[in-house]
Amino acid sequence: MQQQTVKGREIGAIKGILRVIAILAALLVLSFVCSVLNVYVSNLTGTIVFWAAGAALAYLVMRNVIMSYIYTHNGMVMRIERCYGRKPRFIEDVSVRHLNGIGTLAEMKAKFPNAGIVRATIRRCDIPELAVAYTNAEGQRIAVIQPDEEMRKRLYADLKK
Repeated sequence: MQQQTVKGREIGAIKGILRVIAILAALLVLSFVCSVLNVYVSNLTGTIVFWAAGAALAYLVMRNVIMSYIYTHNGMVMRIERCYGRKPRFIEDVSVRHLNGIGTLAEMKAKFPNAGIVRATIRRCDIPELAVAYTNAEGQRIAVIQPDEEMRKRLYADLKK
């Protein structure tokens, strides 16, 4: 069984503290803007704007700093999981018997135009993306992942079987 964790680049303690301070400053500025907005429009509008912007900020922090992906290959199935902190959450199982192709996303979209796409990649990761086309109970799918060299070799070997 092979397991790989894909996550963004590690940041140092100083940069982490500076990011937290920047997030707090952004929330304070947002609070001030919403207070001024309450004068010109209703309180409800200011509250909605504050919560929507706060949720967007939380999503960005989660997506770019905290989230990671785990790819586990056991010879029969490659499992893709999303991790928030330490708790993995299931995304997709890719049966190696049902692999249809491996390549770039553009190549796989051209071969399988109606396939659904499952993304499990981190933008700030140096590992190049790989698109894996397969069939499951829901039909044709394409998983976009960032496997290391060992996992890539294993997937290409599975495709040749």
